[in-house]
Amino acid sequence: MDSRVPLAKLAGPSRYVILLVMTIAVILVTIYCLMNWLYDIFSLMYYPPIILATYWFLQRGLYYAAALGLAYFSAVLYFSHGAPLDLITAAARFSIFMVLAFLTLVFTMKILEQRDQLEQSELKFRTIWENVESAIILVDADTHLILAANPAAEHLTGYKEEELLGRCCHQLVCPAERHKCPISDLNQKVDHSERTLLTRNGTPMLVVKTVSRATVNGKAVFIENFVPLQAHRLLRDNKV
Repeated sequence: MDSRVPLAKLAGPSRYVILLVMTIAVILVTIYCLMNWLYDIFSLMYYPPIILATYWFLQRGLYYAAALGLAYFSAVLYFSHGAPLDLITAAARFSIFMVLAFLTLVFTMKILEQRDQLEQSELKFRTIWENVESAIILVDADTHLILAANPAAEHLTGYKEEELLGRCCHQLVCPAERHKCPISDLNQKVDHSERTLLTRNGTPMLVVKTVSRATVNGKAVFIENFVPLQAHRLLRDNKV
């Protein structure tokens, strides 16, 4: 089992603990460096907690960045005894902290917006996939193995989706000989063509089959759609 935990999935209490530890460490290192006249390196340690705070807590991360920046500026003011050059440098770094927090917030909001759009798109697809009356299966174009089947396909074939997954399509839902697939091997177009569907109990069923080519996650697939021939004719007659 992979023991790594993505930062975005850490629970709320864990985030607070991590941020608290990082904040204390940064402040202690800041005090040590200022006491030893080391002004150039330690300020870089402020970047990780500022980025994480803004990424995790959004607008509240800006307040955290401001508070941490003020703590940094106050420490420089105290240990430098008000030296103008040191204060100007500290003020510039404080500005950098705030800009960094703001940019992190902008990018994080953009990521969240895109994730929300993706989730909405997946929800729409799942709703259509599960409620459409036509039987649909997704087949790997290279191996002809079934990748997915919707509930209508389960009902029509009598198989559960888990029974169909990973099995060759021509053995179950397309009684063609191996290496004689009408689509990939014979370069035929299957569009509202009458075919025979093999059901779980071994009874052949006449269906109207349509196959479309598509690409899913970089993989070429066939989207195969089945409608019982009797239902198709009834629908066609009603349209007429």
